[in-house]
Amino acid sequence: MLKMSPVKFFIYCALIFGTILLVLIPPFQSPDEDSHFKRAYVVSYGKFYPTTQDGKVGFNLPNKMVDYINDKLTFIGDRNRKYSYNELVCDDRIPVEYSESSFQNFSTVETTPVVYAAPALGIVFSRCVSHIIGLKNISIVNMLYFARFFSLILYIILVGLAIKTTPILKKTFCLIGLIPMSLSLAAAISYDSVLIGITLLSTALIFKLIFDDNVKKITYKYAVALGIMGFILLSVKTVYITALLPLIFIPKEKFGDKPVKNIFKNLAIMAGIVLGIYAINKIPSLFLKETTSDDSIAAMQQLQMVIQHPIYYIKIWINTMLGGRNYYYTGMFGIFGLSDTFMVTAVTVMYSIVFTFIVLSDVSLEEKKFNWKYKIVAILGIIASIFGIFLAMYLFWTSIMEGYGIGAESITGVQGRYFLPLIPIAITLLSNKVLVKSAKVKTFLSKVLENSYVVSSVILTISCITILLRFWCN
Repeated sequence: MLKMSPVKFFIYCALIFGTILLVLIPPFQSPDEDSHFKRAYVVSYGKFYPTTQDGKVGFNLPNKMVDYINDKLTFIGDRNRKYSYNELVCDDRIPVEYSESSFQNFSTVETTPVVYAAPALGIVFSRCVSHIIGLKNISIVNMLYFARFFSLILYIILVGLAIKTTPILKKTFCLIGLIPMSLSLAAAISYDSVLIGITLLSTALIFKLIFDDNVKKITYKYAVALGIMGFILLSVKTVYITALLPLIFIPKEKFGDKPVKNIFKNLAIMAGIVLGIYAINKIPSLFLKETTSDDSIAAMQQLQMVIQHPIYYIKIWINTMLGGRNYYYTGMFGIFGLSDTFMVTAVTVMYSIVFTFIVLSDVSLEEKKFNWKYKIVAILGIIASIFGIFLAMYLFWTSIMEGYGIGAESITGVQGRYFLPLIPIAITLLSNKVLVKSAKVKTFLSKVLENSYVVSSVILTISCITILLRFWCN
């Protein structure tokens, strides 16, 4: 196992542990999976864009589906409530009546359908297979588990391509892809796993353009690929667009005899693809009846408050980050279920330390180094993204939450998983030349890096045991 290539190890490990997590996590016991499933469900029927009704935006959904999902959401916060094998079998095999439906509004109604292609395809596949094997009116759980599996496969493809594409730090990319929180999101239905995969892949491609000496000239195919990834980042969570900032460090000589002209051409292609697809994606919303919900009014009022009192907001932001640092830190490495299933603190701390040390070893042993200019851009990008994450939650979530509202003195709703897409750019900050000056230290770091596979295998095993204890063991 220790001599296996990073891409092969990632594929095998992600497929094995991902499938186990897929089965162990009970229906709709992953963050926001209820909304993501609903969006994937309507996309599977070709309903890509919402309609309006009574001043709200949404879709028609089967009543039985909505009732079932709402029942499963009652698990949240009740760690004594368990899910049984008998319940799973009944939920999986008992057919559901889908004839009666009602108009529903949920958090992902306006999210681009592109990120739901994989789970929607899984739902379509489940309907086809069920028809072949004689199941009528297939259950919600049947569709859910096929959707989860297809989502997992997409994640494995994205991260696997990233590991294969990057000319450096392959084991670090493998380690990032196997962070328990990342893989658990991939084993459920969540666009977060797509964003993690996209940021890894875009970073890998940028590393290839900067550090791979075999890439003599930047061709338009790179601009097209980065443009498509930029569109996904921009349309789903704009704050992660900073992942593309290191593009400015591509050597000028790779743009041919007329570098300035070719740089602008490639930028124009990228911008054209990003803005073009983004504009096309927004066209259907122009035909929706104009709606002004209480939530949007609250968000606008919150924004006005921030603009009028920027110093007050910055204090709120800093105090919230400091006050919630344990929750954010823990959430990056593994808070499972509906954000109520924690790994033991000692395990989380040890894993995070070992994780950082392995990344430090890989970056330090790498011949290609990241200069101070690159690190400054990385820091600015990380700060901008973190600021954007908190600001978005303050505007759109804190403003409508009971006990908070307009001008609240803290920000609620931010979770550690939101910072996972920032890890690919953050790893470059550990680059240094000091550690490898000593031959003994260099040998030690090499040994650490050689055993990185063991770390991922152990922490994923502990994660599976944690979820098993939480949901299945009395």
